[in-house]
Amino acid sequence: MFNDRHESTGPIRSIEPRRFGQNGRGDVDSSVDDTSRTGCPTIARQQALLHSKDSDLQAKSQTIDAKDQAIDAKDFNIAALTHELAYYKRIRYKLRNEAVATRCVRGNLEYRPLGD
Repeated sequence: MFNDRHESTGPIRSIEPRRFGQNGRGDVDSSVDDTSRTGCPTIARQQALLHSKDSDLQAKSQTIDAKDQAIDAKDFNIAALTHELAYYKRIRYKLRNEAVATRCVRGNLEYRPLGD
C-alpha cells in the first residue's frame, strides 16, 4: 500500500565530501566547522561570536557616551539660562524697589523718569 508519510529507512547521512587532514587518516581540518556533526561550535566560531559581541558592546557604549555628553551639554545650558534669568529678575526687582524707595523719599512728589 501507498503511505503518505515518508518513513525513514535509516540514519540520514551527510552529502558533504569527507575532508582529510595532512596526515591522510581522515582527520578534519581545524578550519572546518563541524557544528552540524557534533553539535558543538569550534573554537574559531566561538572566538568570532565573542568578537562580534564585544564590538557590538563597544558600539553601544560609544552611543551611550555620546548621548550622555549631549545631555550634560543641555543640562549646562539649562543651568546657565536659569542663572541668567535669576540675574535679570534681581536687576528688575532692584530697579522696581529703587523706584518705590525714590517715591517714598520724595514724599508727595511725583516720580518721573528723566526722559519725560
